[in-house]
Amino acid sequence: MMIMRGSLGTRLLSLEDPYTKEFKAKILALSTTNGLNRLILDRTAFHPEGGGQDSDVGEIRGPSGLAAVSSVIEVGGVVHHICDRIEGLFKPGDPVIGKVEWGHRYGLMKNHTASHIIWATLERELPKARIIGSHVSADKTRFDLEVERDELKRSLPRIELVARKIVEEDRPVKIEIVERDEAVSRLKSYGKSPLDLPKDAEWIRIVEIEGWDISACKGLHVRRTGELGSIRLLRRTSKGRNLDRVEFTAGLEG
Repeated sequence: MMIMRGSLGTRLLSLEDPYTKEFKAKILALSTTNGLNRLILDRTAFHPEGGGQDSDVGEIRGPSGLAAVSSVIEVGGVVHHICDRIEGLFKPGDPVIGKVEWGHRYGLMKNHTASHIIWATLERELPKARIIGSHVSADKTRFDLEVERDELKRSLPRIELVARKIVEEDRPVKIEIVERDEAVSRLKSYGKSPLDLPKDAEWIRIVEIEGWDISACKGLHVRRTGELGSIRLLRRTSKGRNLDRVEFTAGLEG
């Protein structure tokens, strides 16, 4: 796998291995902007928000300080750790230890994989549906759909059942960074259009749920669908004429 770096040399450990919970790094820069404390490290396992997925949270400890990381963003390829609380002092060059809050991280991983399972199921059951927006948090995944409402209502029990079956089959979830031509070929093999691939990107990170779905994605995922435990429909709500929101969660029963 290619090593993913930002323009300041930030090594994105979360892309290399999303199961990384703790890491060592060095502070490259720190600043306060609009009252927000920001730390930039040479390497990080904190995953930034993006693609509809929330960021990691956790803490960063240095020789003389402790920072509570409340959100993480990427700006121009540089990862900024937003800290809502800093105790003690940090300075450039300090060695630090970062700890990702695992419960939050694993929830993101499970629900992001669930979102790929659900969307691939929706494409099969409701091919005319169009996704308007999506969001992945640690406790659920959400889709806003342009869809015929009665058809969606009739289809949701079937969508939930099929999605649960994919979980029960414990299919491998493969993450690879491949050349653009290979990504195009792989997408077409699943009947997907390559038109949504990042423009001018020579290398594409793809996430494949064996035999079910493949997508270009920079998000966090589990290794196998069985890790989700289950997928459960939480609710469907109307957001306007032929616009509905559906929310699912991974790992909960009842």
